Amino acid sequence: MFYQESYNCTMYKTNSELVEKFDYFIANLIGDEANKITVSLVEEKLNIQRTIAKKLLLYFERCNILKRMYAITCPNEQCECVLK
Repeated sequence: MFYQESYNCTMYKTNSELVEKFDYFIANLIGDEANKITVSLVEEKLNIQRTIAKKLLLYFERCNILKRMYAITCPNEQCECVLK
């Protein structure tokens, strides 16, 4: 694994494969992708439940591997632009 903290995740004891998969996923994000990790993205890419995706993100945030950021998106549903 890329992040030592992954071994300490409580989910690792019950589902080590999932934690390793998530660890690999975030370690291999390139460029701007690394700044746009969402619960929905993790849910989709790892094919897991939304609640589990959220728990993983929160755990890695508490370990200071991830940092929570907020973005304002364009109200036009076709646009999907992030407004600053």
